[in-house]
Amino acid sequence: INVLVKWKWLIIWITVISMLVAGVYSYVIAKPIYESSGMLLVNPKNAKVNITSPGELLNPLTYLPEISVATYTSIVKSTNVEEKVLDDLKLDLPPYNFTVDSFDKIIQVGNPKNTTLIKVSVQLGDPNIAKDVVNDILQETVKYVNYLNTYQLKVNSSSLEKQYLAAKDELEQVQKSIAEFNSQRDNLSNLSQERDTYKTALNSYLSQLLSLDAQINQYKQQITEAENKLKNEREYLTTEKSILDDPLISQLAQDLSNENIIYLSKLKVNSQEINPVYLNLKAKLANYAITLSGLNARKDTLNALITQAQDKIHQLDEEINAKQLQLDQLNRRLAIAKNNYSQIANNYEQSKLAQDNILASLTIATEPVVPTHPVKPKKLFNIAVAGTAGFFFAILLAFFLEYMQGSGDNKEKDRENT
Repeated sequence: INVLVKWKWLIIWITVISMLVAGVYSYVIAKPIYESSGMLLVNPKNAKVNITSPGELLNPLTYLPEISVATYTSIVKSTNVEEKVLDDLKLDLPPYNFTVDSFDKIIQVGNPKNTTLIKVSVQLGDPNIAKDVVNDILQETVKYVNYLNTYQLKVNSSSLEKQYLAAKDELEQVQKSIAEFNSQRDNLSNLSQERDTYKTALNSYLSQLLSLDAQINQYKQQITEAENKLKNEREYLTTEKSILDDPLISQLAQDLSNENIIYLSKLKVNSQEINPVYLNLKAKLANYAITLSGLNARKDTLNALITQAQDKIHQLDEEINAKQLQLDQLNRRLAIAKNNYSQIANNYEQSKLAQDNILASLTIATEPVVPTHPVKPKKLFNIAVAGTAGFFFAILLAFFLEYMQGSGDNKEKDRENT
């Protein structure tokens, strides 16, 4: 306390001088600095990075990533944006002569806590220029982000257009293949009709064969009956006749006398004749055999036709099954092609609409205004800080001077004692 009281005027004058210097600098020398600020709003997107379904895979909007606020903050201070602002406002020319590095230092970007806002601030000596710089930064950032999204969307849309044309071509090719398949001479319809024709013919042959078997059995039965009858009949019959019954002798007897004729009529002769019943049975057997032979020939022909029809039906069944398998495969390809084309066409249309009506992922939330009060220098604050610093410096100086003075007095006493 004695030291402070002893050096009080030194402390007071240093403190006052420090405050005067700070006041002169703040009010006279230092140029006022104005701060202008604006805010950007980050709009959330529905786009996904983690794709979980084929529909998302084909959707072009899927590939617009969910960009974080930190990323947008970096974009605000990117070289592309800063160079564009410098060029727009001619800040790289006198009297400013900003470079990208020096211009970057006056831009302050922050993210208010728990928000999707980005605050952009600029401090310059000219309030109008500060406002223009912030406004241009906000606009150029929005344009640049939209350009990135649009470019990415166009790249994806171009890829999607190729997929669309490929899906359309695939669908047309499958439809053409089905049309060609159905227009073949041996298509399913013609093969089915041909099979039905052979099936009808086969049924007719089988019906004829049943009727023919019945006739054959009937003739076999008649042959058996005729053979049994023939066994009971004699081939020749023995007859006793007058000699005059012979036509030749009867003609010769006309020249004889009556007595001779009477005599001749008494003469008898035994003769053998073929049994007409036997001959009749023989003839029937022959006719039955001929008819049966013809029926058997017809049966053989029918059996051959039946075998041929069955073989043809079997062949047609194999061809129909093969054709049906091909048609099923074509129909499956057609269903897949239609489904792919439908999905890709829908996403392609969405992509075209999205290019015309793309939602901005970044918008200006608060536009900057011309500042009316400077943020620097803070005059009273500077004076207070200077006064406080001068006060403590003066106290330290006082103790230092007191120490130095005490050291000098001790040396003088030591010299006198010596």
